[in-house]
Amino acid sequence: MKEITYNNQKKEIPDSLEELSPKEYYRYLELVLMMNAGEISPFQMRCKLLSCLLGMKHSLLLCRGEIQEELLAQLPALDGFFDITSQEGMTVYDARLKTGRNLLPAYKEWKGPGDMLSGITFGQFIECMGVMAEMERAREQGNEEGIGELISSIGRLLYKKQGPQETGTPPFPVCFHAYIFFLAVWELIYSVPISTNGKDIDFSILFERSGRGNAGDNTSWVGISYDVAASGVFGDFRQVNDTPFWDVMLYIYKCRFEMLHNNKKQ
Repeated sequence: MKEITYNNQKKEIPDSLEELSPKEYYRYLELVLMMNAGEISPFQMRCKLLSCLLGMKHSLLLCRGEIQEELLAQLPALDGFFDITSQEGMTVYDARLKTGRNLLPAYKEWKGPGDMLSGITFGQFIECMGVMAEMERAREQGNEEGIGELISSIGRLLYKKQGPQETGTPPFPVCFHAYIFFLAVWELIYSVPISTNGKDIDFSILFERSGRGNAGDNTSWVGISYDVAASGVFGDFRQVNDTPFWDVMLYIYKCRFEMLHNNKKQ
């Protein structure tokens, strides 16, 4: 948190992504989407964000001269929300979004997973990986409309509607968050050790080439699910897909670790 002073008042505001409340984070998502679409400039985005964090009912740009000047001088307090670079003499603000924490566990009637995708099933994970593969193809083809539809698919997979009508699509900022959150956790899984049950587990061994399909291939996850089902540890194929994601991942890690260890002995 960072303390700022304006209009003879002192107030603490979040100065990094993970300090935002769910309500503040949702507004942040809206502003990021507007900025990315070119609807508002980075300067306007930061002004609106600071106004939100201060609990103002209107943009700080509507404040009278002296107060507005005080507030504009505080904009650097928001630098922690951006990767700031310089391109061709211009300052570029890229909003930071990736974290393994779910900063939007619920929104209205929509409920999502916990931190690091806890609470989702292995089947949900496989479906999300399939959508990610489709998204890569859509991106290569420049199919922006298709990308938007696929982002909504991720939202439907990870966020479930609570109540009598349990179908539908979450608001797009929720879907956008679901996509970014899934991507962030996936990147953490294959790049850094993950703290699990008090131990740091290096899941990167799952993505080392071994001469056959491995967890690094998007197309192999269904095959891995069948392999796990063949072991009988979690039941049949359907039961494996209904098993918590992290339970299956730890089992796959255990099998891979033992295989590599046995190969070293030979």
